[in-house]
Amino acid sequence: MQQYDLSESTTDKQLDSLEAEHEYQAEIGYVTDDGQWLKLARSEKLRISRPETVTTVDENPTTGISVPESEVDTTETDTTTVDENQTTPTDGIGIGEIALGLGGAGLLAAWANRKRELNSKINLKSHHSKSASATWSVPEADKDAAKLYGGKQYQLRVYDVTNIDLESQPAHSTRYYDSEESNQQWQVGNLLDDCEYQAEIGYATDDDQWLPLARSNRVRISEYRVDENINVAKEPEILGKTPVKWVLPPCKITITPENAENMMVAWEVPQTVKNAIKEQGGEQYQLRIYDVTGIDLDTQPAYNVQAYDCEESTQQRQVPVFVSDRDYQAEIGYVTDEDEWLKLARSNRIRMPVPNLTVDSDEVKSTQLDTTPTTATIPEEALKSSWITIVPHDRQSACVHLVVSQAAKDAAKQQGGQQYQLRIYDVTDIDIDSQKAQKIQQYDCEESIQKKEIPIHVSSLSYVDYLAEIGYVTDNLQWLRIARSNPLRITVLTKTDNLEAVGTILPGEATIGADLISQRSGSKEETAIATSNITPGDCEIQHLVVHSRNNCYSLNDAQIKGMQETAVSETLEPGIYIVRIKSGTFCYGSNICPSGEPFVLLWIFGGKVKNKKTNIPVGQTWSTLNGYHETLTLEVLETTTLYALFVDTYPDDNNGELTVSVAKLYS
Repeated sequence: MQQYDLSESTTDKQLDSLEAEHEYQAEIGYVTDDGQWLKLARSEKLRISRPETVTTVDENPTTGISVPESEVDTTETDTTTVDENQTTPTDGIGIGEIALGLGGAGLLAAWANRKRELNSKINLKSHHSKSASATWSVPEADKDAAKLYGGKQYQLRVYDVTNIDLESQPAHSTRYYDSEESNQQWQVGNLLDDCEYQAEIGYATDDDQWLPLARSNRVRISEYRVDENINVAKEPEILGKTPVKWVLPPCKITITPENAENMMVAWEVPQTVKNAIKEQGGEQYQLRIYDVTGIDLDTQPAYNVQAYDCEESTQQRQVPVFVSDRDYQAEIGYVTDEDEWLKLARSNRIRMPVPNLTVDSDEVKSTQLDTTPTTATIPEEALKSSWITIVPHDRQSACVHLVVSQAAKDAAKQQGGQQYQLRIYDVTDIDIDSQKAQKIQQYDCEESIQKKEIPIHVSSLSYVDYLAEIGYVTDNLQWLRIARSNPLRITVLTKTDNLEAVGTILPGEATIGADLISQRSGSKEETAIATSNITPGDCEIQHLVVHSRNNCYSLNDAQIKGMQETAVSETLEPGIYIVRIKSGTFCYGSNICPSGEPFVLLWIFGGKVKNKKTNIPVGQTWSTLNGYHETLTLEVLETTTLYALFVDTYPDDNNGELTVSVAKLYS
């Protein structure tokens, strides 16, 4: 059986390496992650006729190679010495010319004869975790011989041979693993229960012909035990008298304080270990930092976990200290598609002390300021067209966008305003109108500024609330506010576009499990905040599993068209947009809430967009706005349409209307 990975746009494929006097059929379909074949269509049978001509190797008409038939002994031909100990029936022909001259069928037939002289061996041994280890011994002479026949890529192949004989029947499925020639072992994962497997080590040619060097014994994969009836006793024949035990090379990781605000993590993971773990389902290489203050990570869950996606070539990373006066440990490993954590190594413990509060930049001034606005106020009319908002940028920064009219600037200056200034308030769990901010950062700005990136200094275990103001400072240090943003809550669950971005996992589990909230999506922010400080016994938690098909209400074309015609809409060109309820309410006509509530349903459809709460590009998405302070931040990647509407079973008694504000930010 031959397999070819194709792009979905491919409509034909030329196959020029088929054996003569054989019948072939083709199928097109998909392979699942667990190796299952999903057939879409099967062709009719085709028989390949035997070629009748002699293929000329070079311009010398006396030098040619006929296509040998299967089982023909070619050892009697004249030979050309390759080295002191090895000869090959090439009649003086170069490496590339052997494969060219023989063709597909002749090459395999000639290699079948030559293969009898090889001394390579391979053994396959099953394990309890739906995996098997292949170990092999291949002399250099065997490798050289395969290369003379066109072998290019050293490769391990693992066949599903359940209830078949591989000599006379094709495998149910084949797995391919490119390998370095120095390798002598491989861990194969994600094998199917109650299936039998065999492995081969060999070379693949440029035209996808397979030159096997050795074939292994058969093993059966069992979920609970290794089938002792399958012969797996060939290990001593390969590597000596002592049976081989599959042991991965050691990995190590260390964590050290770099300064008061950062830690440095360094690790070493051999490539063979990475290959083995990926065979067990590892997908994303990841560094994890655990808050282990006063606990044993082997027996208790960490208070907080920060996860950093890494490139496999990375060997160290600087990570921020999110909370001082705490103990930290690090782990390096892989995350599977099912969010299981495959740990490779765990570091030492360190404690990060409370830092001395210093200012790192002349630009940022973080002090206890007099934030009381001066009694001289700016006329309300001058402030109408000015606004400011904070948008999450990545895990360690946010972006402030602002528009201030010249009328507002002039009015502020008339009231004594001297220094144009941006202020960022830490308003975590407080009311800024009645309580002082926990911390204030101030930035002196040019009056032309419309955008400013600010750092995020997380000051709690799970989240921080920021609020921005733009205005002027007077000579006597009074604050003249022109505009104030809505508060922005930044939670440690935020996942960004950056491939090496920080994800965070809720406390309560030492590893990621299926019963946890989907932390990477960032879609459970409020739940995470509500539960972050809950201890066992304080609450009752229930989990609702919402299935993407079983719990999906289907809309037909007529219903979709009806929604589009009913809703109010706005076309959004590429850019960043802030959507919020500006005024008004919606009421179902019930006496329970006669005044209505600020609520609206939003449907974004027609082009690729990102909801910045999830940061995942989608073709369409839904959202709601609840209250005047909630905003939806959209990054529009392709022109799309925003639809705003309500849904009701009897709309005739509804009353009220609201205004949705759609602000496009300057790039």
